[in-house]
Amino acid sequence: IDFIIPAKGSAGIWKEHYKIFKNHKGILPESEEILALFFLSGIFPFLPAWTIEKFMLAKIYGSAVQGVQAYPVTIEVSVGSNNESAIVGLPDSAVKESMFRMETAVKQSGFRMPRQRVVVNLAPADVRKEGSAYDLPIALSLMHASEQVDMQALANFVIMGELALDGVLRPIKGALAMGIEAKKQGFTKIILPLANATEAALIEGMEVFGMETL
Repeated sequence: IDFIIPAKGSAGIWKEHYKIFKNHKGILPESEEILALFFLSGIFPFLPAWTIEKFMLAKIYGSAVQGVQAYPVTIEVSVGSNNESAIVGLPDSAVKESMFRMETAVKQSGFRMPRQRVVVNLAPADVRKEGSAYDLPIALSLMHASEQVDMQALANFVIMGELALDGVLRPIKGALAMGIEAKKQGFTKIILPLANATEAALIEGMEVFGMETL
């Protein structure tokens, strides 16, 4: 593809367009990379939307416990360019370590960990998040954001659970309080580790799904 390299336009435009292409190289399908090179060479006088920025966003609802009280938490995951990953929203050490547990559990369960940048936002951002129960909602959001599984049907669920490295779900603390708060927020379905299902089933009108693995 040497004949494609010389680009039309000023050097400044060339550098900017090349930077856009370089950031997406390895992320775009091979056919789209070739089209991006065609654009850089001036063969296509426009910039396709996918070369500007391509982020996928997923959102799942969870719950956090402080003492005997629970409050709603929204888990948002974005998958985009670059390789740096982060969890934001005042996470403690156990929450930050979730990325390591989740990555191994996802791979052990037959899925892939995206090579792109993964940003996890736990909202509200001004309330501290503690514990390992965010593993499951983060993992599910990641698989949806990376277009491996369609999780849109889970928008009506509250989901929490700790992941072992082999993808098995471990019990969490405060399942009853989480279920009560979920009902207050208008949710009627909750997904928890199987070991917590009996506890949450005490809540009238709440449909509980106890799961064993990711």
